Amino acid sequence: MKQILSDRLDPLVIGRVTAELDRRILTSFENELTGIELKSVTNNWASVLGCSIGLTFMYESPERFEKIFGRIERHMELYLKGICDDGAAGEGASYWNYGFRFFMMYYDTLRKYMNGRRAEIFEDEKVKKTAGFFSALVMDEKNLVSFGDSGVGGYYGIWLLHFLKKEYGIDMPPAKMGELTLEECSTALRAFLYYDPGYLVEKPGPVEYFFEKRQLYTKRAKNYSFALNGGKNDPEDNHNHNDIGSFIIIKDGAPVFTDLGAPQYTAENFGENRYKVINNSSLGHSVPIINGCEQITGETCVGNITVGDKISIDMKNAYPVGLTKLTRNFSLN
Repeated sequence: MKQILSDRLDPLVIGRVTAELDRRILTSFENELTGIELKSVTNNWASVLGCSIGLTFMYESPERFEKIFGRIERHMELYLKGICDDGAAGEGASYWNYGFRFFMMYYDTLRKYMNGRRAEIFEDEKVKKTAGFFSALVMDEKNLVSFGDSGVGGYYGIWLLHFLKKEYGIDMPPAKMGELTLEECSTALRAFLYYDPGYLVEKPGPVEYFFEKRQLYTKRAKNYSFALNGGKNDPEDNHNHNDIGSFIIIKDGAPVFTDLGAPQYTAENFGENRYKVINNSSLGHSVPIINGCEQITGETCVGNITVGDKISIDMKNAYPVGLTKLTRNFSLN
């Protein structure tokens, strides 16, 4: 905003904004005074902070940016490390929309800032696969796969998906899901810069995806959509739900079996009572209760999906009762 309005704002305002940006972000980050640098976190927050700090340095003090460039790159590497090699984001659609848009915003700006240097990141196979992840989660014109802390309804940021369509030729979600996000100036401006009416589609076509690393299966047919969740009940994931074997069916635009998605965020939701919140507990998902036991979290609490004539998931390790076999099968016609 300062760069855009610098010739319209009073010099006193410009001076104050410049001083506060330097005090709160530039100098603080250089001297590691605020603790805002992430050194191990591999979720969306790594790219959000990395992009926001990096762009501030680029615009405010290019010579100082060169000195902290490696630290910003480390944030982006951490974010990408948290994405599965098949491009699936364990945090789901909502946090893909958040984290990946900052990741792409940073590298799109950096590519221009460095006159093409660091453009090789756009050719990275993992980045290419991640670019198409959101499209795999679209169930119809108004529903997204809502496993984990994702919303039941769906939207995408206009600038990001239109940018990715231009960059990679991804399958576009329905235009009804597009949203002009005004809460961030940078995102809103990019929506106008990258919007292309030629990319708009009304209805997504039939498609099938299996993310083997993430253990997530989705299918979009002519008159129904289906999604099955495997993977891990991960105790280290702040957005984890105990939901191995949970599934979603949408028929003619209406949910038949659904997933509650994200709960209301409270202190309890991110504390020791996280799995007493119904959305996060297996009691809030379409999975069985075994001998009075719900699912638990843990490194060995893994569900593996098999894709063949039928879709199957081995769920036995999600429960603390020593099961020898627990398989859920789906026949999709």
